[in-house]
Amino acid sequence: GCGKFEEPRDDRFYYIGVDLGRVQDFSVITVIDSKTFNVVYWEKFKDIDYVFQKKRILAVIRRYGSDHTKTIVDQTGLGQPIVDDLQRESINVEGLVLTNTSKKDLIENLSIMMQQRKIQYPASLTDLISELQVFSYKMSETDRIQYSAPSGYHDDAVISLALACWSLKDYSPVFGRDPEMTQTDLVKESSKAEINGLFSREEKVPYIRPYNIM
Repeated sequence: GCGKFEEPRDDRFYYIGVDLGRVQDFSVITVIDSKTFNVVYWEKFKDIDYVFQKKRILAVIRRYGSDHTKTIVDQTGLGQPIVDDLQRESINVEGLVLTNTSKKDLIENLSIMMQQRKIQYPASLTDLISELQVFSYKMSETDRIQYSAPSGYHDDAVISLALACWSLKDYSPVFGRDPEMTQTDLVKESSKAEINGLFSREEKVPYIRPYNIM
C-alpha cells in the first residue's frame, strides 16, 4: 500500500500491464511509474468487445504518453489481435502468452518485489488487495509450482499488476540473496513461508470476505 494515483509526468517512464477479460472475467489495466514503482493508474471493466477493449487501452497509453510507456499485454487467445493492432500503430507493446511457465515467472517476480516492499499502490484498491490475499499456489504431480486464484475468485488484478511489473525486474536488483541462487530457487525457499507471506497455499486459504464482483 502507501501509494497514490498520479497524473502523467514528462520526466517519467511508465509500464502498463493489461490483463484482458474473457466471458466471466474483468479486464484490468495497471500503470506503474518505473522510478517509484508506484501504481499511478488502475482501471477495471467488464466488456469483452474487441473494439471497446482496444479503445480503453489506447486511451490510457495516450494519456501517459506513447513515448513514455511500454505496454505488456496478455496475448493469450483473443489478446493477439489487440497486440497486432497496437504494434501497427507504432505503440511500444509486448505480448505475452500465459503458459504455466510464463505465469510462474510473472508471479515469482511480483512476489519477490512485493516481499521487498518495492511495489506501492493506493489503499483504495480493495479489489487488488483482496485478490493478493487469496492468490495461492499448489504443487503439481510433477512437483511444479502452479499459481492461480482459488475456485470462485478472480486473479485479473494480480495478473495485470504482474505484467506491469515484468519489465521492472531490470530495474530491481534482488538484495541480500546468494548470487548463485536462481529466482526459482529463491521462491522455492520462500514457499516454505507461504510465498513470503503474500500468497497462501491453496489448502490453507485464510478466511476473508468473499470477493465482490461489481
